[in-house]
Amino acid sequence: MLTKIQEKKLGNLIIFFVQNTRYCGVTKLNKLLYAADFIHFRQTGRSITGNRYFAFQRGPVARPFLDDYKAKSKYLLKYVTWKTTDRQTIFTPVKKFSSKHLTERELEIITAIAKKYKHVFTIDICELSHSVGDPWEVTIKEKGSMQEIDYLLSAGKSKDSLSIEELKERIAESQLLRQIMNE
Repeated sequence: MLTKIQEKKLGNLIIFFVQNTRYCGVTKLNKLLYAADFIHFRQTGRSITGNRYFAFQRGPVARPFLDDYKAKSKYLLKYVTWKTTDRQTIFTPVKKFSSKHLTERELEIITAIAKKYKHVFTIDICELSHSVGDPWEVTIKEKGSMQEIDYLLSAGKSKDSLSIEELKERIAESQLLRQIMNE
C-alpha cells in the first residue's frame, strides 16, 4: 500500500513519462518506472514511488501500479485515463504534471530517462531490465519468476551507486524513523 505522497509521486511520474515519451503503453511505462526507482534507490537507499517490483517472465512488473491499473483504482484515475486497443494501451493525462512532491534528484533522474527512451519502442526497451546482472535477471535465476526483486541487487551497478553497506544503513535508518513516527 502506497502512502499519499507515494501515490502523488507515482501519479506524476506516470503523467511525466506519458507526456515526455512516445509509445508509452503499460510495458514501456513499467520499464521506465523500474529504471527511475532502481536508479534513485542505488543513489539514495529509497525508491521514488514506493513500488515493489516482481520478476515476471518477460521483465520486472511494478506493484501496486499494475494492480491499480487492472482495477482502475480511483487514485490512478485522478492522474490518467486509458484506452486499450488490440495493439497497446494509450494513456491520457487528466491533469498537468506537478513536480511539487519530487526532489531535484528525482526530477533529474526521470528527465534523463525520458530523454534517453523518448523515441524507443517497447520491444526495444527490454535492454533496460534484461541485461546480465540486472536485478530482474538475478531474481529470475536465483528465485524464479513471480518473486519480489530486491532493490539491494542494484548496489554497485554504476559509479553513482552507494555501497551495499551504505544502502543497508539508510534502509535501517528509514525503518527506524517510520517506527518512531508511528509510535
